[in-house]
Amino acid sequence: MKAHVLRRIAWFLVGAYIILVVVGMVLQGVTQQYFAGFDFAVIVFMYGVFSLWPIIGGLIVSRHPRNPIGWIWCLGMLFVAMDPFAFGYASYSLTAAPAPLPFTSLALVWLNWSGMPFGILMFTLLMILFPTGRPISPRWGRLVWLAAGALIVYLLLKALEPGHYFFYPSIDNLFAVSEPIWTWLNPVMWLALVVLSACLLAGGFSLILRLRRARGDERQQVKWLLLPLGLFVIGIPIVVFSENDPTGLMMLLGGGMHMLAVSGAVAATAFAIFKYRLYDIDLIIHRTLVYSALTGSLALVYFLSVVLLQQVFSEQSQFSIVLSTLAMAALFAPLRRRIQQIIDKRFYRRRYDAERIIATFAVQMRDQVELEKLSAALLATVEETMQPERASLWMRDS
Repeated sequence: MKAHVLRRIAWFLVGAYIILVVVGMVLQGVTQQYFAGFDFAVIVFMYGVFSLWPIIGGLIVSRHPRNPIGWIWCLGMLFVAMDPFAFGYASYSLTAAPAPLPFTSLALVWLNWSGMPFGILMFTLLMILFPTGRPISPRWGRLVWLAAGALIVYLLLKALEPGHYFFYPSIDNLFAVSEPIWTWLNPVMWLALVVLSACLLAGGFSLILRLRRARGDERQQVKWLLLPLGLFVIGIPIVVFSENDPTGLMMLLGGGMHMLAVSGAVAATAFAIFKYRLYDIDLIIHRTLVYSALTGSLALVYFLSVVLLQQVFSEQSQFSIVLSTLAMAALFAPLRRRIQQIIDKRFYRRRYDAERIIATFAVQMRDQVELEKLSAALLATVEETMQPERASLWMRDS
């Protein structure tokens, strides 16, 4: 698949995350029933912060679409967004809708799962593949498939568990099997969860091995990721053992530890990108600075021009908007060049100086005809821009 298609898919996933969260928040606000018993403001703040993580994944995919690290954040956070959406959808269907909505049972089943097992798989993949996007050996790559298989088995059997739904103790599971059958399936479900958790621990061991083998920047990147992942592992048993009390203190503690762990993992990924140039982030930062300043400047000019022109053409406000739009179109290119020059001069001085020196050399090449002076100018340009220890020019005799 082509790189531009992969980039569009990644940003589509980011948009899907935002849509799922917003729709879930709206439905929860309508029913006045909030996910996991939290206050509405807490949920909005929490998932607002979460939205930064798939965006970081989208930025990574934009630069390296075939590296799985960005995809882990995009897809993993999409599963996280399903929790508030499923809760809001189920709450609205059961309490506010005139009749139960389609797929309400699936939303309830999702709430029975919660995002925890998906989070285990996401962190397992992250530890095995970070930071290069490849496992340390093909044998460790098989751990990815084992974890995915264990997750599928766990989800299928969890959907068949007799009893009530996670957040709705008065509603029995519509997909539940009989108790005699569940007696045989229950150990298999817990075995799958144990295997999935073991894969997570093995992924942590893989990261430690990578730390011992890595050198230079890669070693520093792995160090920054180990701390938040350790916090996530510690929070797993707390969440598992507090499953029957979703609004209790232990679930709050375990969920808070997982939130801090995921935040730390994203911060570690971002730190590796920014400090150690893992994904050529300088280009992203440069473009962000340029287009943020450009957008703000154009918005300010547009607003001021509309206000001023409406004072002149008080009866023709549409005409003032058209004139302002045309002015924006005319200003875009020169304003972008000017802002880029200012940012390069202020934040990317070395690059700015190099471009200025090369431009000067280009003028000299156009006007200079003496070979000796041209050779000296070429060597001086190379020394100023690339700063080698020694530079020399060899020319073959005609």
